[in-house]
Amino acid sequence: MLPKSNLTMRMISLIVLVFFLSGCTVTVPERFATLQEAYPPNESLTPPPDAPPDSYKKGTFAAPFEDVFRAVNVAASQAQLNVESTDKRKGQILATRFAQVQPRGFSGDYSLKTFASTYSYMIAVSEKGPKTTEVLASSKVQITCERVTALGWIGRTLAVPLTFGLMLVVLPFQIRDDNRCADLSTAQWATGELSSQQELDRLLIFTRNNLIAAGAL
Repeated sequence: MLPKSNLTMRMISLIVLVFFLSGCTVTVPERFATLQEAYPPNESLTPPPDAPPDSYKKGTFAAPFEDVFRAVNVAASQAQLNVESTDKRKGQILATRFAQVQPRGFSGDYSLKTFASTYSYMIAVSEKGPKTTEVLASSKVQITCERVTALGWIGRTLAVPLTFGLMLVVLPFQIRDDNRCADLSTAQWATGELSSQQELDRLLIFTRNNLIAAGAL
């Protein structure tokens, strides 16, 4: 039989190991999606019918396509978006914006944290007539957060008998947090508290102001 001191040291070591494993987390995603991944080249420029209404914005201008495309390209920078590519032939402008966000749906102290995120914008300019042009801007968002690794879940499972009912209370919240993290870490339509309506509104307002300043409206 082991001396009491050795048994105590082994128990302490086991508890330390368990809680080390239970703290093992990984940040997801490993990288943000590119604009081409968020908006595949073969995908329609028009948001699908199930896209949330607050994830896109439309504006119609009584001006030729050339003037509007030029005005909206400048407006994107004025709205603090980083224009990464333009294709006048397709009437397409792709842009990004990075931000720190505090999404709902997390528990405990985790709900107070801010998370790095990237917003991806597709701006489609289409000619509707000699002096009528439509601008449709949509946004998607992807957020980084921490999920428990497989080793972490092993540690938390082992911690249950060591901490009695405490982990039985914590585990359901961690499962919910992990599920929420999995949802946010994939590029999705920017909606609800993650909506980019303010930037989309600014984009269209700046576009109109630029057209007025250029004498095109």
